[in-house]
Amino acid sequence: MKGFGGKCLGGAVALLVLAALVGTAAAQSPIRIGASLSLTGTYAALGQNQHRGYQLCAKHVNEQGGVLGRKLEFVLYDDQSQPATGVRLYEKLITQDKVDVIMGPYSSAITEAVANVNEKYRMP
Repeated sequence: MKGFGGKCLGGAVALLVLAALVGTAAAQSPIRIGASLSLTGTYAALGQNQHRGYQLCAKHVNEQGGVLGRKLEFVLYDDQSQPATGVRLYEKLITQDKVDVIMGPYSSAITEAVANVNEKYRMP
């Protein structure tokens, strides 16, 4: 578990730049990280593992006080292992959920499909 914690915290450190750019008024608001996961469909087994990993990361980082005092909050949706669903969900994550940063989906097909959404909104 210690190895995972180090990797998780290492990834969270990458969020420091993002957190530093956010105004002090948002200092207590969580850092919202959005992603689609293949919880059903062809890649469901891998998506379930990814989901558990995100949950463990948030738990570990938040128990340590968060990133610059801000908790991590994952906003996750099931893309059903479908590229078109992934595109719709990333639009929602960016435009409606207003996440601070996004994580890529599992499969190459879904990643390729959502790349245009990320570029359109210049999302990190």
